[in-house]
Amino acid sequence: MIDYQEILKDKLMSSNNPEWLERYNHSLGVTRTALALNKELKLGLNEDKVYLAAILHDYAKFDGFDRCKEIVEKYNLDKEILNISHKLWHSFFGPYIINDELGIDDKEILDAIRYHTTGKPNMNVLGEVIFLSDYIEGGRIGEEFEIARRVAFEEKNLKKAVAIELDNLIKHLKSINKEINSNSLEAYRFYYKYLDKEMNGLEKLKSIYEVVNKINAKDICVYETSSATPFFDYAIVATVASQRQLNALAGNIKEDSAKYGYNIRGVEGANSGEWVLVDAYDVLVNVFTKEAREHYDLDRVWKNLPKVKM
Repeated sequence: MIDYQEILKDKLMSSNNPEWLERYNHSLGVTRTALALNKELKLGLNEDKVYLAAILHDYAKFDGFDRCKEIVEKYNLDKEILNISHKLWHSFFGPYIINDELGIDDKEILDAIRYHTTGKPNMNVLGEVIFLSDYIEGGRIGEEFEIARRVAFEEKNLKKAVAIELDNLIKHLKSINKEINSNSLEAYRFYYKYLDKEMNGLEKLKSIYEVVNKINAKDICVYETSSATPFFDYAIVATVASQRQLNALAGNIKEDSAKYGYNIRGVEGANSGEWVLVDAYDVLVNVFTKEAREHYDLDRVWKNLPKVKM
């Protein structure tokens, strides 16, 4: 039987990095935590998969630029991946290095390793377990970790604990002015609904703006309206070329609200052929055909209000 614990130890130790033992002990802690989550929450995951994903999640932690460049060339990856933060290399390159050196090709295991640092939207249960275990293993000291542990083990709520981790991750990165990986942002938006609170107005605005942008709307303007009306904080005005785009907008925002956990008060004008209004409480969306936008001229009404740069 292959002793992956010893393989990991030899791999980390051979790096000569002074932090190798700390990283090894962390990996053991993640493994204990992941197995405990599977057992105590009765998740029914294959224990061998849980063990392998957990013990090897930091296998590539000390592989440097040259090794990662080899992987890019061997697997014909986009060279731009080398430009991501070096702190994420072990996550993104880990699955390839593990496959290359250990011959492990199980997609569930490799995906759990790939996203254990950033998370991603709608992770499978194994991915959630590894992502959370990396955060709450016993070596992590602090109230934020204790809260996530209590939610996971006492409330037995895996998704809420994952949401708490992502909430803390986003807040921490913002507080130190660090770039937030797109996977983490998307994961945060997906899991936010499990925090049992409404998405804040700015996060909702960003989410809805992306929906409007994805239907190829033109001349999108975002106004901060809180100083002019008590009924909503932001207004989006945009132009589309067809009824199909108007119909897509209404449906896509409803899907987005269900996916990310915010509420829609109402939708009007979906079948008018020239205009759709979506009322998301603190965000109001008005999308017009070119002629209708000129006719209603909301841009003139709100021209003196601050514009939000998206």
